[in-house]
Amino acid sequence: MEDAKTMNLEQQRQTVQLEFVNSKQNLKLGDLNAIPLTLDQLKKTTSQSPYVVETFKSGLTAIVYHIRIEGKDWTLKTKRSESLVQNIDGQTSFLNEVQRRIDLSALKQSNPEDFQHIVETQYASFQDGIILSPWIDGAPLQRLDKSVFDQIFNTVIHLELRGLFEWDFCPGNILQSDSARIKLFDFGYMYRFDPKIHFNSNGVDTPIFHGVERFETRFFFDYLLNNPLQLSEAEKFDLYKLEKHCALLAYQNKLKQLKLLGASAHVIEHQ
Repeated sequence: MEDAKTMNLEQQRQTVQLEFVNSKQNLKLGDLNAIPLTLDQLKKTTSQSPYVVETFKSGLTAIVYHIRIEGKDWTLKTKRSESLVQNIDGQTSFLNEVQRRIDLSALKQSNPEDFQHIVETQYASFQDGIILSPWIDGAPLQRLDKSVFDQIFNTVIHLELRGLFEWDFCPGNILQSDSARIKLFDFGYMYRFDPKIHFNSNGVDTPIFHGVERFETRFFFDYLLNNPLQLSEAEKFDLYKLEKHCALLAYQNKLKQLKLLGASAHVIEHQ
């Protein structure tokens, strides 16, 4: 194994995560007081369980169940016995998600307005392989406008200023309610970093990657190409210009906040 001094930040993070997995330690968040099911019942949930409304098996590291207990709806995420992503980040993504749920729950408590678009977590246990959250009454993001861009980009900026970098804004990870409110709910590829000295969780090695770029690369450009709402070329171009305008405003605010935080010169100059 490489010495820590010779590993880059990505390799260091992966090493720490694998060591935690191999240690058999547990990480937990919250409790099950709000739901009349035992931990064992939740762990043994299948598509045939009487309280399961829907099953979503498209996830590469977990199966997601929409469950309903005594009239209340929940999202139950259960870890696959083996990740379908055969690399270190895939193998440790469930651990990473539990870690981020812990971080995000603390941020939501201290800054509820800044993180209103992050899903709540009722309970999470790494070793038990479950994450329980209130059900989000919404659908994958389809309709884009200034409000949607502002919600996403402001959340991205708040996350990055608190040292959390989200790599995977894929279509299935952003939900939109009937009232056009956005919710982010999957954090298997969100990693810590120091926003005062680093560009992202890879430190200074990959400056091309940033929050808006991740949204554009993983979601927006694919959206424009597939054009699910059959927009005209002029409408698509107008939407593209609007997205860039909203991103610029968000990043101007990010730059202001980074200066207030005392970020290093190379970070400021790169914004």
